[in-house]
Amino acid sequence: GARLTATGNAGLDFIGYARHTEPNAVLPRGQLELNAVLLERALYFDGAVSAARTRSDPLAPQSGTVATANTISTVSARASPYFARDFTPTLSVAARSDTTITRNRSVESGGPAAPNGSTNQHDTVHIVRKPTPFGVTVDAMHDDTRYQDNTGSVLRTDLLQATLNASIDSEFLLGAIAGRERAVYGGLTQNDTTY
Repeated sequence: GARLTATGNAGLDFIGYARHTEPNAVLPRGQLELNAVLLERALYFDGAVSAARTRSDPLAPQSGTVATANTISTVSARASPYFARDFTPTLSVAARSDTTITRNRSVESGGPAAPNGSTNQHDTVHIVRKPTPFGVTVDAMHDDTRYQDNTGSVLRTDLLQATLNASIDSEFLLGAIAGRERAVYGGLTQNDTTY
C-alpha cells in the first residue's frame, strides 16, 4: 500500500551427507518484514521477524534418527522506529532506534545446549548541514548488547563525532573529523579520541 508494505518469504534448507554416513535433514526458515510511514516525510517504522532451524554442529555424529536431532531453533525480532526529515535544502536530520531480540532453543531434549539469546540496542542520530561552501555533520551512536541470562551489558559503545566540511567546487570536498568514543566491556572502560 501507499503507507504500508509487508514482505515475507519461506524456504527449506537441505543438508545431505555423502554415502549416507549421517541422516539427511530438511530445515525450515522464514522471514516477515514490515515498513510503514507513520508521518509523511518525517516518521517511519521498520520491523522484522525471522525464524530458522539450523544444525548445532553439522559435523557432529547424529544421535538417533529423530528429525530434530542436533538442531537449534532461532527466532529473531526487530523493531526500528526512525525519524528522517529535510528541514531545508541544506539541513537534514535523521534519528533511528533498532531493538533486536534473538532467542535460541535446542530442539532435542538432552542435546547440546543452545547459545543464550541476546538483545541488541542500536541508536543513531545524524545531523547534516551541507557545505555551501562550509558545512558540518554531527553523528551520535549508542550500541548495547546483552545476553539473555546475564543482567549486565556485554558490550556498550557510545560515539559522538563532528565533521567540518568545505566545498572547494562541485566535485571536491575537504573535511576534518573529531570525536570521542567510549567502550565498556568485560568490566573495563576505554575512552578514545577519533580524528
